[in-house]
Formats: sequence, C-alpha cells, structure tokens
Amino acid sequence: MLQQERGTSMIGYNSPFSYRYGTKTMREAWSQVQRYRLLSGIWTKHQNRLAELGSIPLAKFPDPAKSKSDEQVEELILKAREAEKEVGHEIVAYLSVYSKHAPVGVPIMAHAGLTSSDVDDQAVLTQILFSLCYLYYEVRSLILNQLGATRFKGSERKWLMGRTHLQPAEPTTLLHRFLLYIQDLTNWLNQADLIIKELSKYRGLMSGSVGNYLNEIVAVKAFANSPSIFPIKDKRAKSQTLPRYLELQVANLLDQLAAILHKAAFDYRLESGFGNTYEGEAENRIGSSAMPYKRNPINAESIDSLCRHVHHLCNNAWDNIAWQGLERTLDDSANRRAWLPEAFIAMSEILERAKILFKDYEMIESIDPYDWNKLWIQAREKAFNTISAAATRYDQPKQQFKFGEQEIIASENADLLLLEKCLNRARKVNSWFFKFKVGSPYDLLGEKL
Repeated sequence: MLQQERGTSMIGYNSPFSYRYGTKTMREAWSQVQRYRLLSGIWTKHQNRLAELGSIPLAKFPDPAKSKSDEQVEELILKAREAEKEVGHEIVAYLSVYSKHAPVGVPIMAHAGLTSSDVDDQAVLTQILFSLCYLYYEVRSLILNQLGATRFKGSERKWLMGRTHLQPAEPTTLLHRFLLYIQDLTNWLNQADLIIKELSKYRGLMSGSVGNYLNEIVAVKAFANSPSIFPIKDKRAKSQTLPRYLELQVANLLDQLAAILHKAAFDYRLESGFGNTYEGEAENRIGSSAMPYKRNPINAESIDSLCRHVHHLCNNAWDNIAWQGLERTLDDSANRRAWLPEAFIAMSEILERAKILFKDYEMIESIDPYDWNKLWIQAREKAFNTISAAATRYDQPKQQFKFGEQEIIASENADLLLLEKCLNRARKVNSWFFKFKVGSPYDLLGEKL
C-alpha cells in the first residue's frame, strides 16, 4: 500500500515498490539495511565457528551490527558504497566496513576461506526463506479469514449464473466458485511447505570457489596454531553459487500463486462487467476523475496487473540457471538484485488487495432464481433433444435429465464437505516457520532448522 519510507529521496528515480506497492514487512526484508545486517551476521557466525574449532586464535564475539540502529547501519552502508568506488567489489567494500567495527584487538578472519558468493547467497537465501514463510502465512490467512468465511455468510445459497464461453450456462453458487480458489491455494500451501523445507537444507552451505571447500581448508591450516581436521557435514553440493535451480523452484511457486490470484480477480472483474458485483466503496473514494460516481474494480485490476508483472519477472530464474556457465558466470548477478525483491514485494501487495477484495464480496441479485431455474430447464431440454436424436440413430438408451431441490441440496452438501477438508488442510500448519516467532530475516540466522 502507498507509503513513503523515511529517508527515501524523491529527487531521483524511485521504484514503485519502494513506496507504492508492497507491505512494510516485505520492503524491510529486502532493504539494504537488512542486507547489511545479514552479511554482518553471517561473517560473525563464520568467524565464531572457526574459533570454536580452534582453527584460529580468536575468542567469540557478538555481531557488531546487531546493536546498531537502522540509522547507524545506513551510515555504514554509505561508507561501504564509497569504498566500493575504490575497490570495485561490493562484498569486499562491505567487509572493510564490517572489519572496522569488530571488538578492539580481535583479528578479523570473518571471510577466511569464503567467496563473495558464499556470503551473498546465504544472505539472499535467508531473505527468500523469510519471504516465502511470510507469503505462506498470508495465503493461509486469505483462505481462513476471507475466502473460507463465505460459508458463514450463507454463500451456499447465493445463487449466480455459471458461465461457459462467458455465456449463461447453468446456475451455481458463490461457495462453489470460491471453493475452486480455496482448493488451488491449499494445494499451493502444500507445495510451498515442501520447497521451504528443501531450501532450508542449504542454509550454512559455504564451500568455496568451486564448491570443494579447498579455500576454507587452506585458510584453516594457514592460521591454525595446531593441525586440525576441518569437518565437512553438509549433505548438499554446490559450485561457487548455490544451485540456481532452487531459485527456479521459488519462481515457479510465485508464478503459480500469481496465476491463481489473477484468475480469481479476473473472475471478479467479469462479474462486475456483467453488473453482478461491485467493490466496496471507501469514504471519500473517487471512482473516476471525470465520473466520480463510478465504482470501478480497482483492486481486482491492480491484482491482475501485478500478477502479470510477477509472471514476467519469474522468467529470469529460468535464464539464470540455463546461462550459468560451468562453476560460475555473472549472468545472474545483476537481474537477481531486481527480480527477487520486486517479485516478493509485488506478491505481498497482491495478497493485501486480495484480502480487501474478498472480505466483502457481494453478488447483486439481478436475476430472479425462478428465471435461473427456467433457463436451466430449457438448457436441459435442449441437451435432451440433441442426445435423444443421437441415441435413436445409434440405438442407445435415452437418458433423463432432472433438476430439482434434492439435486441442489446434494450439490451444496458436497461443496461444504470439500470446503471443510480444504480449511482443515489450511489450519494444519506444517511449515517450520510457525514453530517460532520471526520478525525479520535476521532472526533466522540464530535458528537451527
């Protein structure tokens, strides 16, 4: 939602995702301040790990960025950017700033044996995990509190005209239509849970220039007071970077969620075009500068626009795995800085607007139910006559088509039973994210998964 962040200059170009679209939580998760905190936390954990192994003459010390305010971290980032102009390497510039804020007298071995990809990939992986878990929670909330709540509003009795080819077909209910969205979203939750668990297995995997730990082993032996065996316990492999296939899985997950919500919002827009529904009108809301009285489906239109944007952003993930030459090329580096934050921030905005859209979803009773029943019978008779002629030609038994109150009740009961199963699946939280409270990606650094 529209919100100008503190300290954001309006003199130069600002991305709409820095102030107009996205939730505050998601924007902060992908902020430069959060990125610096993650890099600092990773370096500190790595150095303390080497100290625990006795590999370097060093005592453990706390993360220097943890106690600093956001304003202080912003100052450190500005210093790092000045340093980058000289050294031409972002991670080295950040490391130079980090090293100046360690405890006095402590030798800095935070980057010993690591590559910039080791550190940067772990920071981005932590941001991705946090963001996926955030979306998981928001989708679950949409199912239980908005879409699933329709059953308590008597939606099984909210008749509407089902349409095929956008033409009137047969009567259906608002509950049945919502049930299709809920079913897709609960399936998405299952997929998200599996991918979150798979991604978590790559946390802490930092294995050097080509993935064989040679850099780290050499660094340990070079600085150790006594020979030590470097323990390799990782059960996953990588090259210089984490497998970009992981981000392709994430992109597919975001793409699927965007497709589900695009369809739901587009259905709403079609019903609005037929004059069967309208969005709630906030106080002082202007529908059009030329026609202020209009009630346009602005949330539904915005959802669809952002969903298509997410879809196109996700194509970058395919390119990044396909164009990654041998152990490492930089074909992925620049676009990952843009598409990952934008895709997640856009999805957070989409879900916020979806909550508003489906909270007070109302269908206007523009057609009398008796007319629907009449149309249903006419359609059935037309179908019966066609099949009857075919049955006579092929000497097949004729079929009888009936539509009555018992069939309606049976259909509604089936929908309610399936709805309850979907809601129970959404209530059952499998993701490890819900086992502890996490307020930011930085909190994940201290958790053992």
